[in-house]
Amino acid sequence: MNETPPAMAAALSAILDRLMTETGAMRCTVRIDHPALGLSVNTPCAEVLAPGAASMLHNASIDHRRARSVRWIERSRRPLLQEDVLADPDMAPPPALVREFGTRSQMVAPLIGVDDYMFGWVSAARALSPRPISPRWTRHGRRRWRWPACRWASECPTLRQHPRSTSSSRMS
Repeated sequence: MNETPPAMAAALSAILDRLMTETGAMRCTVRIDHPALGLSVNTPCAEVLAPGAASMLHNASIDHRRARSVRWIERSRRPLLQEDVLADPDMAPPPALVREFGTRSQMVAPLIGVDDYMFGWVSAARALSPRPISPRWTRHGRRRWRWPACRWASECPTLRQHPRSTSSSRMS
């Protein structure tokens, strides 16, 4: 479980609140690999939820870094927008993500350090049924650094110059 420094958690939560409001997502998360800060992408370091949405904060049962969607953003260095996460089996998230958390559409954007290592990602997810990507989602997802959390984390000196995690090797 991540023990996010309070100031970082507050800054990220405020950004995620705004992202949730602007996209209508049910859950927005930031996952960061930074062992020196006690952070791992296995659980979010910040999360905001709509009423009734299940929290991922204390659930490390899904290996998100090995998910096809995360491997794709690591290779492409671009946000991934999925109207229906089940539409393309080659890009489908782990079945447990759909089963346990109800994810049916999502945006996932990479956080990349100065050493070109993808040290985390920001996500916004919707549940229950596939949902077309609206212009509001597109405005946030199409440009690599448009999400405030991506800009904040990518510009944060502590995060940009992190030591690479030995527990989560770079996927290719």
